[in-house]
Amino acid sequence: MEFISGVAITTRDGMSRVLSELQATRDFSPGDLVLREAPLLSFTTKDPVSLLDDFMALSPEEQQQVLDLFRLNDGANAHFASCEGLMATVELLADAAAALWMRAHGQGLSDAQGHYDTMRNTAHELLSRAMFSSVPFTTWQRQKDSLQAQAQLSYNSYESGTVALFRVASKAAYSCVPNCISSWQNPYGVISYYAAHPIAAGDPITIAFGTLTPGNATPTLERWSMLASRRDVVCTCAQCTGPDVTRGVKCACCAEGVVMPTFTPPPLHVRELPSLEDAEWRCDTCDKEPERTRLAAQLAEAECMEARAAAAHRLSLRSIRDGLVYETAELYQLVARACAELCGSHNVVLVATRTAAALLEVVSEENMRHRAGYTNTASIVEQQLREATALNLMTLGLAECVTAGCVRRGGAERCERAHPIAAGLRNEARTALVTLMRQRDPVAFIRQQREEDATDVERLARYVPLLACAHGASDDVVLAAVAVLDLPLPRCADAGLRLCAACLHDRRRDGEAGGGGGGGGGGGAAGSSAAAAALLVCGGCRLVAYCSHDCQRQHWKKCHKAVCKRLAAKAGSRESHRSSGGGGGGGGGGGGGGGGGGGGGGGGGSGGGGSMVA
Repeated sequence: MEFISGVAITTRDGMSRVLSELQATRDFSPGDLVLREAPLLSFTTKDPVSLLDDFMALSPEEQQQVLDLFRLNDGANAHFASCEGLMATVELLADAAAALWMRAHGQGLSDAQGHYDTMRNTAHELLSRAMFSSVPFTTWQRQKDSLQAQAQLSYNSYESGTVALFRVASKAAYSCVPNCISSWQNPYGVISYYAAHPIAAGDPITIAFGTLTPGNATPTLERWSMLASRRDVVCTCAQCTGPDVTRGVKCACCAEGVVMPTFTPPPLHVRELPSLEDAEWRCDTCDKEPERTRLAAQLAEAECMEARAAAAHRLSLRSIRDGLVYETAELYQLVARACAELCGSHNVVLVATRTAAALLEVVSEENMRHRAGYTNTASIVEQQLREATALNLMTLGLAECVTAGCVRRGGAERCERAHPIAAGLRNEARTALVTLMRQRDPVAFIRQQREEDATDVERLARYVPLLACAHGASDDVVLAAVAVLDLPLPRCADAGLRLCAACLHDRRRDGEAGGGGGGGGGGGAAGSSAAAAALLVCGGCRLVAYCSHDCQRQHWKKCHKAVCKRLAAKAGSRESHRSSGGGGGGGGGGGGGGGGGGGGGGGGGSGGGGSMVA
């Protein structure tokens, strides 16, 4: 199950420390599996006592592997002053964990104080590593629990805060523009890293986690601030050390130029992050420095505009009462003004666009929930969803420009430059797809977008292979994207066992009768048992499976009905191509790559009975 032969652990200097990092030992293409590893420890951030128990249960070799991970020494100062709060939290949690552990296990010990001191030191060692080397992680069982919690409530109240420590995966370097993405969408309790871009032998393996920064489309100082306070480092990737387009303002010296700041990582003796005033400001066209008084006025005005855009996320009573979003008018005005006075990639544009889309989605959902029987509600909701989808597509394009350092000169609504896929933007792509699929006729929306300007749709399509790696080739959103955007079925280099598309069970529920089809001669009791346990495979597309007819009906109504026929045609075409000797079709396009690799079709559960016509 473990796959780590494509990487090696090396060291590098950083922030006056010697840090471990991962280095590729061979070339990887986009979509390739780079690493697969089970955690040494996985735990919720709110339960340090269980972390202690689990650590004590490890073998001596595994305990040493945990202790080899990076941490700050007990009593050591963090490099950045903003990280001191985290270190104080580690101290408090270590004290509490040791006291609770002694209460549970310390009865009858002859040297209670000595044992407490030992457990307190152990707790500090573990918690420090958990803070500085842990990776966001969940398990198959926790995903099932989350689905059950959501099914019982009208909102997602399940939040595990689960992280894990890995011998190898924890040593990947952070980057705002990583060359890998991570996934734990499998039933094996492991984490997988996939190549998001071509990786050459000798390249460092880099990864980004949303829990560490607010996103790579946010201003550099915001990303640095979060990293400094949570990991005591700042990122020095190309995006962080290049001009920050999210803070660009119109140049006063030339007609087309944009003045942007470039930040230098603070030297070792400096414990504070730089400010906007500390940056080097230059025009990207005439290369002149701005006049400081005028620049200060521009920055103050930009700050006011950004605050107005952020404040608009609060719906007015009038909007709530009427089921309309009156706030979008002001947000669109802010976008137009920011494009004219600042630049088309300024953070004001991103915040205003995101906020408008989010408000439209919230109000459309409330309208369907509370006004479904009213006249014109359906058409109002459809228009709101179409507008929100267009804004989410715009947000993805803006974020891609920000990552690439593109200023969108002149406030262009769309950028026609072909920027590289940004692995850190897969959540933006997924959000756009989810909103798209809430429409009554998403295919018609995509057709209209392609007729008007295909740029946004083509950009969205390039992220689908990345989403297939992160969430699985049979993920609902991925399959919907394949059907609606008319894409090849994506491959997944690490396809796992089939799971029920509705509830993530891996076998038939007790009491369900076997599906049709005999499949072969006498298998005896073992054959009957295997057939009874096999999942029911959709008889239309054969790309998804279910543990029960009830789950199939729920999933059909929820989303699969809208895409099954289109997927069936694609799956049939792929199987025909394979049977005629055409090679392993797989996912094409931007990051998906070549063939084979056990994608969403065929595979476990389709034979031996259990087939079901959707």
